[in-house]
Amino acid sequence: MTNYSSQQAVEADTGRTIASWMDVLSREAEKDWSHGQLVDYLTSVYEVGIEPAGRIADHYEEFKGNKPVGKTASAGAGYQVGVRRTYPVTAEAAWAFLTSPEGMKLWLGGLPALDFQPGQTFQSDEGISGEMRVVKPMQQLRLTWKKKDWDRPSTLQIRLIPTATGKLTISFHQENMADFYVRDEMKQYWENAAAVLQEKLG
Repeated sequence: MTNYSSQQAVEADTGRTIASWMDVLSREAEKDWSHGQLVDYLTSVYEVGIEPAGRIADHYEEFKGNKPVGKTASAGAGYQVGVRRTYPVTAEAAWAFLTSPEGMKLWLGGLPALDFQPGQTFQSDEGISGEMRVVKPMQQLRLTWKKKDWDRPSTLQIRLIPTATGKLTISFHQENMADFYVRDEMKQYWENAAAVLQEKLG
């Protein structure tokens, strides 16, 4: 099921639909332009902001049939996205927060509690459902993760990685997503989650 959040964001930022931008680039862009050249053209000629220009370029590359950003090379593996941030916190403190009801709201939605055992299934108040596959306390979670309007589940992995400076990197990596639009939606989702973690964990 296609998610149109990226297209709506482009239209809100630029006043043009994605279809209109595809027409523009089809007429004006050179066939061998790279992603960066497309972005440069949009920002300089049409004064589009960097972020919407990047989105338009991504859509145009997919429109042309090129392998878009986030497309997994393996056949049938779908799209993937990764977001990671580093925080001044211990693995124990981060794990305690991520597995609390407050923390789970960031990546699962509203749930009273989970035992965090392999094989445990869940469905949040927001309709996110799945099954825990790998649970390594203070290190890693791997699970299936599906929104209620998706045709198939994705795979989500959360890793807690200590750094040499005593901080902790928290990594969200999601794969097997249906299309570019879902990937774009989930990239924003995990970036928002990482930003909230910054507020909560320092």
